[in-house]
Amino acid sequence: MLRLVRRGLVTGLRVDHVDGLLDPLKYLKDLQQEAAGRGDGKGDGEGGGGSAQPFYVVVEKILGHDELLRREWPVHGTTGYEFMNLLNGVFVDGANAQALRELYADFAGARVKFSDLVYECKRLILKAAMSSELYVLSRRLMRLAEWRRDTRDFTLNSLHHALTEVIACFPVYRGYIRRTADSVSPDDRLNINAAVRAAGRRNPTQDPSVFDFIASLLLLKDPKGTGAHERAERRDFVLRFQQLTSPVTAKGLEDTAFYRFHPLASLNEVGGEPALIGVPLERFHERNLDRRESWPHALSATSTHDTKRGEDTRARINVLSEIPEEWNRALHRWREMNRAKKAGVDGAPAPDANEEYLLYQTLVGTWPTAPMDDEARAEYVRRLQEYMRKALKEAKLHTSWISPVEEYERAVSDFIAALLDPAASSDFLRDFGEFQRLTARAGVHNSLAQTLLKTCAPGVPDFYQGTELWAFTLVDPDNRRPVDYDVRRRVLAGLSDAGEGDVSEFAGDLLERHEDGRVKMYVTARALGLRRERAGLFASGAYVPLAARGRRAENVVAFARALGGEAVVAVAGRFFTRLGVGREGRLGLGREAWRDTALSLEGVGAGRYRDVLTGREFDAGGGESAALEVGSLLSPLPVALLARVGV
Repeated sequence: MLRLVRRGLVTGLRVDHVDGLLDPLKYLKDLQQEAAGRGDGKGDGEGGGGSAQPFYVVVEKILGHDELLRREWPVHGTTGYEFMNLLNGVFVDGANAQALRELYADFAGARVKFSDLVYECKRLILKAAMSSELYVLSRRLMRLAEWRRDTRDFTLNSLHHALTEVIACFPVYRGYIRRTADSVSPDDRLNINAAVRAAGRRNPTQDPSVFDFIASLLLLKDPKGTGAHERAERRDFVLRFQQLTSPVTAKGLEDTAFYRFHPLASLNEVGGEPALIGVPLERFHERNLDRRESWPHALSATSTHDTKRGEDTRARINVLSEIPEEWNRALHRWREMNRAKKAGVDGAPAPDANEEYLLYQTLVGTWPTAPMDDEARAEYVRRLQEYMRKALKEAKLHTSWISPVEEYERAVSDFIAALLDPAASSDFLRDFGEFQRLTARAGVHNSLAQTLLKTCAPGVPDFYQGTELWAFTLVDPDNRRPVDYDVRRRVLAGLSDAGEGDVSEFAGDLLERHEDGRVKMYVTARALGLRRERAGLFASGAYVPLAARGRRAENVVAFARALGGEAVVAVAGRFFTRLGVGREGRLGLGREAWRDTALSLEGVGAGRYRDVLTGREFDAGGGESAALEVGSLLSPLPVALLARVGV
């Protein structure tokens, strides 16, 4: 790899699973040294590379809800999962959060607190998949306890149990204490104390001194008289503890809890928080301001090889947050229609209610845009069966990878086949088709909006293979199928027919014929073209949140990028069902949908702006009151990309 870097054939590196390293900071510093040809092959124990990052490196680091990437790491940022979840949340209607939780609990027949579920799933992983690693760490802990008079009476069982509980309660993937450290960073101290306190609360009959002992090790509180050998062993325990919490969290959260809890499945994403429904615009802008200041060259992802759903699948499912009452009525209709299609396995129906809820969301998110012939339908059925088989195994409730229950898996696969059989399910397919048209049309608008905002926000927009057109995919291996690049080349070449000048009619036609995905390619290509033309602006320009006013102000997301006299404004709609999209066959938005809504350009300035997507020009007037009518901007497309062309 380094030979390719030094020859200039590789210009950037993505370090996957960086949390699996014993000392990520040392590795990243050494990597920078080697990439620059300065490595001596020995290292210096502390990396020695300073905080400079001459070579482009991003790390796959999964950040918790309020966790920030360590600023001392010599990288350009993360691979973008935190951005993906931030952006996705903007298109989830938080006003309906409680309604979604209630209808989900009612349909699934259980009320679950997500934090308790994650705790139980992490304990399950420690007991099953990672029991060997836990046992080895417990033995290390036992040896350390035996060295001290006040801890030598702790039993291996008590230490093993307490260690299990602290790991299961750890609030983030891992800490980053180093072998030579004398103190603990504020972030690490906060997380360690939170884990130990939570473990103590969940185990009121456990001797608290055992938890205190573990806390003293993790917080580097060495007793008086600690010798060099004992100190080295204590530090080694801390490093091994950190290296274990990360895969336990990944397997317990992403690969277990996410498949058991899904009030809105589009939130069950790597680095996501399914219990937090919706992202306020204020938080979206605050995080982008911080990103522009701290990590301006981090990746901005919306899909990767590891995402649980494709970006356009999530965009459709997000629409359910806007229509909880319609969604609830549809669920109960479908359950009654399909009740007889279920088989009984050991006296219980397969799938169960929670799995059926997930399946209906999956249908909403992935339903093909074109009518299906027999061959296409068979392929779609196969994809859904494979996905649900994986989901069942990951959930580890009725079957698992270690102990598969083929009878249950087969019953669920048969249910899917019957569900999608036109002869056996004509009533359901007709009812579902009417409902899905609403979510699909609003989902098109969501997809275009997130594509534009990603491309213009601080960071480097990342386009996963194949997502230039619609990507109604699911978790791997579904999202790793071969991509037909010849089709994409032809589509891209055909978009040059738009020409110059006012091309709003061309853009509107692409939206009306959205099934082929050309409209997504069009928005992507034009937005990236502007980034290339104004590279300096997007690389280092200011980020200016913009506010709308009027009766549809909440339906607008907008910000500007500004540098010197240059300015670019990105405008996108959201919550499109409120605006009538999908109702009575409507797809596009007319000016009347936005009523009196106007976009203030305060902080950017007046002038004349050209919409890169339609070629139309708009005059924002003068002075501090400069504003643009949203109904004019977001028609025919639900997005606009304005470049200042004059004052």
